[in-house]
Amino acid sequence: MVSKESVIIEVIEHGKYFYYLYNYCENYLTLLAIANLNYSSIKAIKSENKHIKKILKNKVNKRDLRFRNYTLKNEYYFLHESKWYLNDTLLADTLFIDKCFLLKNGFVMSINNFHMPSRVLYHSYNDIETFSSIEDNKIKFKHSYLLDNKLPTYFYHDNKNENTIIFIHGGPKSSYLPYYNIIIKYFLNLGFNIYLPNYPGSLGYGIEYEKMLDKKGGNIEIRYLKNLIKMLDGNIYLYGESYGGYLALLLSLQPDLDIYKTFVVNGFTDINYQFIFSKARKLMDLFFSIENNKKFNPINLIDFREINCEVVFIHAKKDYICNINQIRMFIDKYKKNYGVLLKLYCLEKISHQLEEYDQQLLVLNSIEKEVN
Repeated sequence: MVSKESVIIEVIEHGKYFYYLYNYCENYLTLLAIANLNYSSIKAIKSENKHIKKILKNKVNKRDLRFRNYTLKNEYYFLHESKWYLNDTLLADTLFIDKCFLLKNGFVMSINNFHMPSRVLYHSYNDIETFSSIEDNKIKFKHSYLLDNKLPTYFYHDNKNENTIIFIHGGPKSSYLPYYNIIIKYFLNLGFNIYLPNYPGSLGYGIEYEKMLDKKGGNIEIRYLKNLIKMLDGNIYLYGESYGGYLALLLSLQPDLDIYKTFVVNGFTDINYQFIFSKARKLMDLFFSIENNKKFNPINLIDFREINCEVVFIHAKKDYICNINQIRMFIDKYKKNYGVLLKLYCLEKISHQLEEYDQQLLVLNSIEKEVN
């Protein structure tokens, strides 16, 4: 099935691995299998061919182990700085290349970016100058260090746009990479400027930058994000998932910020609640110290501080990382203190990680009701 004219391509999208057989002589593509990714482990591989399934399962497990070993050895760092060259020709600097195979007469690669789904391409070495045409020239994200070279950020900015949305990732030991994202694409289509900061604690910028957040959660990264908001004009929207949802809510409680609307997706509102009930309590202990919790705990801050914008909660009904009960308690307390009922979309068919495309679509449906 796999000949000398063929190569197996691995494409990563929406929390899944897609494996294709690409014949570059006859120029056809065949889907071999789909592997589901969950917590860096493979749950299942779907394929009708048992022999192919066995080969690919072994391949996927080795790939997963290799990735985790790379991370431990710090070979994952500085991934954001990489540009793709071939024979001194720049192939891509705004695309994410999942895989690239150099062949005798050309190369095959799977590519995507924030607003473009994955594509598998074959390109001849003789026609290398036309490679840049695969990108959308109208929308190009940049990766730069903002705020006096301190905050690494992916962004797209057009001075004509009146609205800007800042996406805040979870983790916080994570980072934004230019993977396709339907929510980012949605706001792009509405004419928003897009900012995706990789705040202190994010992966990909060295161990020192990653460890800046240890025992300083809700403090140091908030200072960076506040300065980013203050440098932007127009209507500012925030979108945060998980730990990023906590940060988005915390920013919405800063009296010196002018924010238009905030989306808190599967976030948390009570640090102490997380310590007691969350499966991520060990992670909480890494970033927060008990004695400083009240200073950066939203449920405590609303005793003497109002939210500075409209906040919309979107949450999984069954979330074992950030339980929805703390969201309900926060909403009840805020209504009691200020007479304002905050919105909550309780979604039954999503999980905390939002790995599946269908789950992301459900979140987007809730967002559409609040933006349009």
